[in-house]
Amino acid sequence: MEYHVFVTPKGDCKGLYVANETPAGFEVHELGGGQSNVAFDYRIVAHRKGYENVRLADKTKELQPPKFRPRNARAPAPMKRAKPAVSKLAPAHVQPATTHKQGTRHEPKIPAVGRRSRLF
Repeated sequence: MEYHVFVTPKGDCKGLYVANETPAGFEVHELGGGQSNVAFDYRIVAHRKGYENVRLADKTKELQPPKFRPRNARAPAPMKRAKPAVSKLAPAHVQPATTHKQGTRHEPKIPAVGRRSRLF
């Protein structure tokens, strides 16, 4: 069984290394024959049993580098709004369609045929 051990000393020492790695354990020694009694943290990294040859799918070709614009480059020109189309077949009293800003309320104008005007 192959695994990696990462050790981090928790105090002053000459440095630490891992020796005699076996499936049952490992030994941690101080560099340069040091004799300090420093505490340390360790982390073990290994492949899961039965999944030693399984790899993550390579997605690097699917990733696109971020698009960036140099600071001195000009910003793209804003798009112009299209004018509403007016049909040549429409009667003269019909108004062309208009565009409204998003979020504004638009009430259709209903002619006051047969109703009294409320202006008086």
